[in-house]
Amino acid sequence: ALLSPAMFRGQARQQVPHPGTVLGANGLPFMTEEERDVSRTAAFGLVAVVLIFPRLVGFIAAWAVAHWASSFVFTARVAVLKLADLGWVYLGAFLFSVMVSALNVGPMVYKNQVIK
Repeated sequence: ALLSPAMFRGQARQQVPHPGTVLGANGLPFMTEEERDVSRTAAFGLVAVVLIFPRLVGFIAAWAVAHWASSFVFTARVAVLKLADLGWVYLGAFLFSVMVSALNVGPMVYKNQVIK
C-alpha cells in the first residue's frame, strides 16, 4: 500500500492555533467564565432557532393549506389518513425529525464553550 496506517503511527498531527490565541493546559483555547457564558447563551439561542423555526414554517404552511385550499380535497385526504390510522406515522416522523435536529445541533452548546 502506498499510504499505510503503519506509516503514521506515533506521529501526532500538530495544529497551529490562530495568532494571539492563548492555549490552556489541556490544549484548548483559554476562555474566561464570562466568555463561556456568552458563548453558551448564544449557542442556546441558535439551537432554539434551528429547532423551532423550520417547524414553525411547516405549521404555518399546513395551516394555510388547510385554511385556504379546497376544503373538499383537503377533507377527503385527511379522511384517508384517519381511515388508515396514519396519524401516528406522521407524528413519529415529526418526532424523529425533532430528535435528529436536536442531536445534530445540541453539541454546539458544548463546542462553543471551548472554542472561540
